Amino acid sequence: MPVEPEFIAFIASMLGVGGTLPQIIKIIRTGDTRALSYPTYLMWVIGSMLWVSYGLAEAVYSIVFWNCVSFMTAMTVINLKFKNENKALFDQDYHSENISSH
Repeated sequence: MPVEPEFIAFIASMLGVGGTLPQIIKIIRTGDTRALSYPTYLMWVIGSMLWVSYGLAEAVYSIVFWNCVSFMTAMTVINLKFKNENKALFDQDYHSENISSH
């Protein structure tokens, strides 16, 4: 019994996109984003957008769907990294102002 190529694409895409979920959960639990690279996730975002364009042009909607999900997960990581980095800066400024005012 042959396996449909679309089924293989579905499983491969689900695993590929699902691979970011443990990273997102770890960021939410620990708040640690220091080891994450902006260029890596920006390349992921751009690649996802290009795959969406391809999927729309070729009417391959599984590519469109999974790369929209991929785009959202990569943007979630970027957003969490940005928030964590700015929170650390804000906390540093807040503490230095309080220490100097006492």
